[in-house]
Amino acid sequence: TGVTLYPSMPYDVQKDLAAVSIIAENAIVLLVNADVPVKSLKELADYSKSRPEGIKLGIPSSGSMHHLAAEQFRMVSGAKATMVPYKGEALSLTGILGGQLQSNFNSVGISTPHIRSGKLRALATVTPQRSKILPEVPTFAELGYPKMDAVGWFGALAPAQTHVR
Repeated sequence: TGVTLYPSMPYDVQKDLAAVSIIAENAIVLLVNADVPVKSLKELADYSKSRPEGIKLGIPSSGSMHHLAAEQFRMVSGAKATMVPYKGEALSLTGILGGQLQSNFNSVGISTPHIRSGKLRALATVTPQRSKILPEVPTFAELGYPKMDAVGWFGALAPAQTHVR
C-alpha cells in the first residue's frame, strides 16, 4: 500500500526492507446500526438500492484495508453507498453509533462491545475463517463472496542487510 499511496518515498520497500515478523492481525467486520432494518448482506445491498441516496458507509481512513473492503463489497454486491472517511476507527464507530452512518467497516476488537450491547449488528467478517471473538458471525466467503478477504496486519521490518544471530 505504501508505494501506491506514497510513490515518492525515499526508499524502495521491496529492495530496502526485509520482513521480520507479523506482530498482529486485525480482523474487519461489516456493521450496521441496530436501527437499520437489515440482518444480512443481501438485505443491506437491497436496502441500499431501495433508497434514492443509498446508504452512508463509514471507513476509518481513506486507503485503509477497511476502505478497500468497503469498495470491494460495493462492487461485488451492487450496493449503493457513499463512502464517508473518518480520521480513525474510534471516530467512525461514533458515526455509526450516533446514526450518521447506516453501515461501517471496522475492526472486530473495537466493535465487539457495541455488537454485544445490541447497538450494532455484525453482518460478516472480512476474514478467511470466522473470528474467534465473534464466532457467530459468518465470513463473506461463507455468504457467497469468496474473494472478499481483507485482513489488516502489523509487522516488523528491518533494513534488508540486517543480520540476525
